[in-house]
Amino acid sequence: MTTGNQWKVLRPIDQTAYVDQRDYYIDQLESIMGILVGLVQPPLPVVPV
Repeated sequence: MTTGNQWKVLRPIDQTAYVDQRDYYIDQLESIMGILVGLVQPPLPVVPV
C-alpha cells in the first residue's frame, strides 16, 4: 500500500496477509525495490554445506 511517498508492505503467508509494522519512504527506494523483488522472485534453494 502506498501514498506515493510512504509505503506499507503486505506480506502474504499461506492464506493470510500480514502488514509490516515498518513504514518505508520513497528515499529508501533500494529497500522498497528489494522487498518487491523478494515478493515475486521464487525463493533460492538451500544448498547444504
